[in-house]
Amino acid sequence: MKIFRERLSDEELNILEGMIGLELNGVLSPKVDTKYGSQTYTLDDSASFSFNQLQKKSYVIFTNHHKETDMGDDYWKLSVEEHKHPKNIGHEKDEYGYGYALTGNFAGIHIWSTINKIEIYTVDLSEYEEKLEYDAVLIFYFENGLKIAMSHLVFLIEISSNPEKINQMTAKCSEKFVLE
Repeated sequence: MKIFRERLSDEELNILEGMIGLELNGVLSPKVDTKYGSQTYTLDDSASFSFNQLQKKSYVIFTNHHKETDMGDDYWKLSVEEHKHPKNIGHEKDEYGYGYALTGNFAGIHIWSTINKIEIYTVDLSEYEEKLEYDAVLIFYFENGLKIAMSHLVFLIEISSNPEKINQMTAKCSEKFVLE
């Protein structure tokens, strides 16, 4: 049986762990689509988390890399990186030296709350002669009681605070890690 495994690295887990206790101002992306009232957002293939600049002057970037097995099954390779500016969003060095000013078109989902906990959910499927193992859903818990899940669509990222949608996202997953 051929195994396709895409798990977060120790370095990526350290970046996530470093987010605990920080105030997330919002999620930035070149574009955000939503259906009115759904509490679910579809972003580009990347999402840049923007924090309170007094706590963290960099962005945490989540990127969805679409992968396919030899038999054509889709799976997700999540990457987590830290950069001084958001991904796929224009920016210029601030003339006063405070960091970067964002330019051009982009969209944001405002959060304004501290991250208390992150759960990582993993898909573990065996089909035919292939086995898939990949980190598929991240759930962020906030000080204000908000809970948002981030998962994949084939070439996009989906974020939701809708409890039913979160249950759908994690239905075929097992919890792998809890970072507190």
